[in-house]
Amino acid sequence: KCQAQIMNNCTHGAIPHNRPRLYLVAMLEDGENPNKELPWFPDAVDCPKLQRFLVNNVKQNTRLCKSAAKNVTEARRIAKKKWGKDHGLVVVDAQASAKFRAIMHGKVPCLTKARGGSNGHYIIFKYQGDGRWMNLQEIGGLQGWPKLHLDYLQQSHSACVIGKTLGDGFCLTLWQRLFAKVLLAANLIKKK
Repeated sequence: KCQAQIMNNCTHGAIPHNRPRLYLVAMLEDGENPNKELPWFPDAVDCPKLQRFLVNNVKQNTRLCKSAAKNVTEARRIAKKKWGKDHGLVVVDAQASAKFRAIMHGKVPCLTKARGGSNGHYIIFKYQGDGRWMNLQEIGGLQGWPKLHLDYLQQSHSACVIGKTLGDGFCLTLWQRLFAKVLLAANLIKKK
């Protein structure tokens, strides 16, 4: 038996990271039959605010190359027009070409291997001059990784390697919710 569903970190992982992915679940019919009454996929949940995932008082070099500066300027213009001058948090994929540039209000565009390994996305705060690149703790948090685990990984891996791996991976909170449903439906556990 096989079922498929597209789920997003924002809607099913309780993380403000726009990352729709196709999830396939297959169960063998031999042995204990899957419980046909139980859903194989988790329900949608509310998504917390992006501020919860940001690190305060980050000191970094926020210099932008010419194309990234152009993307950030355009994102500020769009944010002001679309969400008002006190728009709150806006995140832009500042390293993308104009054709593929993503601008999101209150959540993060999809983090990829390339973005995870090179600063993530650019965060624009509601004030005109404020903005900065994401950091590794934020990239990890937006994939459901606890800070303690990221600190441990940094003892033996570079930030670039960890960022690429996070950008290439799946959201841990969504996987935890999915596995709980699948194990229940497969009669491998009796209760959540």
